[in-house]
Amino acid sequence: MKKKIIGSILLLMILTIPVSAIRTPTTTTIPPISAQSAGVIFQCSPFSPYPGSVVVGASGFMLIQCPSGGAVTFDGTLTPTLTLGVGYINASIILHGSTGQPCNFNFRTIGVGTITVPTGSLLNRTLTFSSNPVQGQMLTAVYDYCLQYFNAPSTGLGGFNIVWT
Repeated sequence: MKKKIIGSILLLMILTIPVSAIRTPTTTTIPPISAQSAGVIFQCSPFSPYPGSVVVGASGFMLIQCPSGGAVTFDGTLTPTLTLGVGYINASIILHGSTGQPCNFNFRTIGVGTITVPTGSLLNRTLTFSSNPVQGQMLTAVYDYCLQYFNAPSTGLGGFNIVWT
């Protein structure tokens, strides 16, 4: 009798368990999403070089910006990492709209409150940008890239990446 009761309970449990319908798997695809360092805002893509071409064997400077203004805005402490493309020998950033000849690495200073801050820097060190900078920091603002090239090859100047961390 005890076996009959246990068997009935087991049968009742099996019959009351819901049977799941077989489902067809569906796939959700998440597209790749580009990343930029916190504190780096690109103003356009792609950037525009000025001048748009170089003479074979020539040396000089290439300004990289957006067609309608500066290339990139920086804020916070950032470290650039780069390997220059073929033909380039130096890279820097310059405050967009700087006066004089800023793309020849003739960086000037501007007054912000009671201190002066540089309008440009070579990309060979960690840089700190602030809207209220202290001495030695740069202003949070829109910048352009300035690239120096030497003896431009017949293949033209090579592209490269700058990674900000």
